[in-house]
Amino acid sequence: MTLQHVDILFQLIVFLFAISIHESAHAWTADRRGDPTARLLGRVTLNPIKHIDPVGTILLPLIAMLSHFPAIGWAKPTPVNPRNFRNPVLDDVLTSVAGPVSNFLVATGALILLVIISLTSHNGHEIVRIMPFSYRMGILDLGSSPLIP
Repeated sequence: MTLQHVDILFQLIVFLFAISIHESAHAWTADRRGDPTARLLGRVTLNPIKHIDPVGTILLPLIAMLSHFPAIGWAKPTPVNPRNFRNPVLDDVLTSVAGPVSNFLVATGALILLVIISLTSHNGHEIVRIMPFSYRMGILDLGSSPLIP
């Protein structure tokens, strides 16, 4: 296995982790705001299998990583029924924003962790090269979220 293959595998794992947190945040927030739909379907979980969309989660990201073509994948959307919310407008907004905010927080935490590791490790400079990808996972998601209804 070459370093490029390891890098692709690492990026796929980070992507699966990011979408799991993102979709779980939507599901958890919806449940807390009164809509049990996602919880009843088993979507309040960090298990990536529950959130995988075959094309958007596996095929497109893999093709993008292998071809070095910039593309962003997606997960299976979290089911939400706004009629179940106590305050439909506010709760729908909070549920929608929960996913992008969770990715931003995870990316920021990963960046802080990688900086600490790079400053305290003998091979820290090797780790620095993966920082932009980890941080981009949160920033791109947060930046594109206003475009999604």
